[in-house]
Amino acid sequence: MNKIFYSNKKSFSTFWSNHWFMFFYCCYPGALSFFLAASAIKLYDGLNLIAILLFIAPVEITFLFVDRAIFKKDRYLKFFKEFEKEDEHWHKRWSRITTAFCIGAVVMTVVGIAAMWAVWLW
Repeated sequence: MNKIFYSNKKSFSTFWSNHWFMFFYCCYPGALSFFLAASAIKLYDGLNLIAILLFIAPVEITFLFVDRAIFKKDRYLKFFKEFEKEDEHWHKRWSRITTAFCIGAVVMTVVGIAAMWAVWLW
């Protein structure tokens, strides 16, 4: 049972962390996506294919780069090995950095939605 949840390779925890990492990472280009889509809707007087593509493109492009950089050929296993070697102070520091990354992602999403509404109402 522990192997299913806590194994470094192909476990439930690895899948779940991958899912949440991608979710929070996509929030950063998502702010740009909201702004670009709102600009296209305003410029072309309505929702059309250009607006939809401008909404999807920034997230998809960054998703491809991150997926290739971290998860291709199980590169994340190298990070697991590096994390196991470090002391408690180092883990606490990276815990704070991760928390700031997640909070920043939520803030960027809110900023993107606010920018979208500003463009629409302007």
